[in-house]
Amino acid sequence: MADRKFHTKGFISLLTFGSFIIMSITGIVLYAAPRGMIAYWVNWKFGGLEKPQWEAIHIISCLFFVVVGIYHFINNWTLLKNYLAGKIAGGRKMKKELVISALVILVLVIGPLYRVAPFIYLLDLSDVLKKSWIVSKEFEPPFGHAEEVSLKESRSGGFPSKDRYSQPDLSPEYLPGHQEI
Repeated sequence: MADRKFHTKGFISLLTFGSFIIMSITGIVLYAAPRGMIAYWVNWKFGGLEKPQWEAIHIISCLFFVVVGIYHFINNWTLLKNYLAGKIAGGRKMKKELVISALVILVLVIGPLYRVAPFIYLLDLSDVLKKSWIVSKEFEPPFGHAEEVSLKESRSGGFPSKDRYSQPDLSPEYLPGHQEI
């Protein structure tokens, strides 16, 4: 059997596609995941992974996608340059495609910033999904970063930083899972 040459371009294309798939899956999960404070308080998991794990995979796959995408662009620069030169020389300039793609990208950036339709609907749906994880008061932390405070500290009023956290009402009936003994 002859020794096959390693195909770098094919390898990079597969890495780009794979990281795109991972980013898509983690992006969809994080789109619907509860807000951080709620996720940490109720120990939220999806597919056996906690929210910080989903976030880590998403961030690393995004960075990897950028690096591999840059390499893919550089590696295929000659092909792209020849393609564009051929289109221009052939009299079929891509002005219309360039203008339309630039406008689409501009709308994708500006639309969510100004919260216009249909972007507002997608953002509102994400908020609804994130809030749907709070099914009762016990699923909502009594104060910010409550997951970082031990029960002993919370019962004695010894919060990590009294400047940073306001002291909430920690009456026993407010604490999740509280039972009178």
